[in-house]
Amino acid sequence: MWDVGALPSVSMFVENSRHYGLDSPDANTEWAALVPSEDGIIHIGPGKTPLLPAVFHQLKCLDIIRKAYLTEGTDGNNSLARHCLNYLRQSLLCRPDLRLEPVVDPFGPHAVQPYGRRTCQDWRVVHKAFEDQKDF
Repeated sequence: MWDVGALPSVSMFVENSRHYGLDSPDANTEWAALVPSEDGIIHIGPGKTPLLPAVFHQLKCLDIIRKAYLTEGTDGNNSLARHCLNYLRQSLLCRPDLRLEPVVDPFGPHAVQPYGRRTCQDWRVVHKAFEDQKDF
């Protein structure tokens, strides 16, 4: 485990955003900015063992799936995207979010209303801890 200290609670409004699109002009830049420099790899211990925090791996996988979706049909055997789907599925099952979301239209394309204010852990602490560990 990578001990970054306590992650304080922050309030976040979950909503459809104009950011982090599939293929908007800023999409590649915005998705890339979610993972810190050096691909998010940290170095721990006396041997400076390289490790990738799961949160960064998960964010990178979302971007890989996004890019695979955009190139659908050009590479029918995208093993990296397949790895990412399985990895994210297993990660979600390992730490399930049990917050209840209202069903607004059980037969419509947007059957569940996931939007609204949530209390989350402050991921900015993780990014700061990453930057701090680079100084050692």
